Amino acid sequence: PPGRRISKQRQTCGVIHSIKMKNKLLKFFALALSITMIVSVFGACDNSQGGGEGHVHAYDRQIADETTFKEDATCEHGPLYYYTCACGEKGTETFEDGRALEHEYDQKVEQDKYLEYEGDCQNPTTYYYSCKCGLASQSETFASDEVIDHDYVDGACSICGEPE
Repeated sequence: PPGRRISKQRQTCGVIHSIKMKNKLLKFFALALSITMIVSVFGACDNSQGGGEGHVHAYDRQIADETTFKEDATCEHGPLYYYTCACGEKGTETFEDGRALEHEYDQKVEQDKYLEYEGDCQNPTTYYYSCKCGLASQSETFASDEVIDHDYVDGACSICGEPE
């Protein structure tokens, strides 16, 4: 009967379709397995490798917590943390996570680079306050405790005129 013949065609089409799907699935699983193997050989390490022979650390993770902390923030940089490997091992390179602090101009350093006014017998030498990082304030100054002697020339101070 004609109905049976259609049924066999459907069966044949179904078998061919099933075989094609199985081939596609096999190709997909083969590709997935290949990717997994490549990642395990060339990818980041994990704890199962235990850091033994053949273990290569990849210090590419930025985790900012107490286990990776290196240094508090300063006026030059924010808090510093060590890069880590996937296995948890800390590297030697650091990254910054957070903001730097404001400069604190509270250092009294009497050096030429901070000189605001070179004193004389009437006025003290003044310097700009500096920050711990070495940056000079642009406005805040302090007077030196150093006393500047008169500059006597021909019996009188050449600055203020005081007699010798």
